[in-house]
Amino acid sequence: MNFKEEDGKNEIEKLVNIHRTLNKQYLDKKELIQKLTEEVNELKLVINQLNKVISGKSFTTASNLLSAEDLFKESIGNKGRGTLIKRKLFSKNNDLLCILKFFDFKKVEILFVEPEKIDVREKSEIFINDFIQQILIKIKENEPRLEMKIDKCKNLDSIQRIEINNVSKLEYFDLIEFGIRKVLNSKF
Repeated sequence: MNFKEEDGKNEIEKLVNIHRTLNKQYLDKKELIQKLTEEVNELKLVINQLNKVISGKSFTTASNLLSAEDLFKESIGNKGRGTLIKRKLFSKNNDLLCILKFFDFKKVEILFVEPEKIDVREKSEIFINDFIQQILIKIKENEPRLEMKIDKCKNLDSIQRIEINNVSKLEYFDLIEFGIRKVLNSKF
């Protein structure tokens, strides 16, 4: 056997090995695609079943329809007892500024993560105008038992925590979040 024949054999072996590797990868990918197709088909079946249930429910009379909030409360039982909805507000730099919690469809708690840095003050014009007047007073018109308690940092006038009691609707929690977001956006 001469040198050229040996080089040709080596190249053919390399090409055969590359062919085997590519063929194996092809078969693996093909099998993966088949599995994903099966999963997609299963998801389509579930979606179709849900659509049938939703369609069946949508033909009830208007007097039997519940609001989304009522459906949510009904699904969690006992008018929201034991529920917690938590939202976090971040700065444009992704720093955590505030955590809002809605307990049992009754109480909202607002915690400022670094109150001395955020420096929200109870008597500031922004807090009074954008939060108290535009949000809480409007909510209090529909929730006359609404109560607010403010905890400040020691030795500072900055608000550390706000507790708002007798909040009965998710819609009001959304408004409170909007108001706090507005106050924070004016600072950051």
